[in-house]
Amino acid sequence: MKKILFKSVFLILTVFAYSNVSAQLSVNGNLGMLKIEDAEDAQLGVNVAVKYAINDNINVGAYAGYYTKSYEGDISTSTMPIGGLFEYSFSDAEFSPYAGANVGIYRFAIDALGNTASESNLGFAPVIGANYSLSDNLSINLNGKYHYITTDVEGADPATAFSINLGVSIDL
Repeated sequence: MKKILFKSVFLILTVFAYSNVSAQLSVNGNLGMLKIEDAEDAQLGVNVAVKYAINDNINVGAYAGYYTKSYEGDISTSTMPIGGLFEYSFSDAEFSPYAGANVGIYRFAIDALGNTASESNLGFAPVIGANYSLSDNLSINLNGKYHYITTDVEGADPATAFSINLGVSIDL
């Protein structure tokens, strides 16, 4: 599983290094919520992504997120997705819808009374979203993701989750 992540990161870095196309770097910051299937409550969190525009329609990059939920009795849960991303924008107008995918590692943790247990699994998340330009360098971003996360438990079904995120994108 980790080999796939390393190959994806290598591919993204290769595109950065050898792209002869006029490209643009952007940074996204989003607030959001993640609802894991079968969990009673949603986790709230933040996401950060760095994107490289290969052309007007295609972005590649890397992302990291951190979602958490606290409960009574000094108990908290967290989910941290980290990986690579691909996006295809259907327009370069002021309102620009897009679709894409995230691939990476999902780290799940539970902290109860100072004791932490965690595990990491490979995951994939199809993404749909839209950017709305406020200026040449600033956009509002809204996206939804359906997370499909593998498990190490033999015979267990993969975990699924849904997240929705709202934030800003700054072109550098």
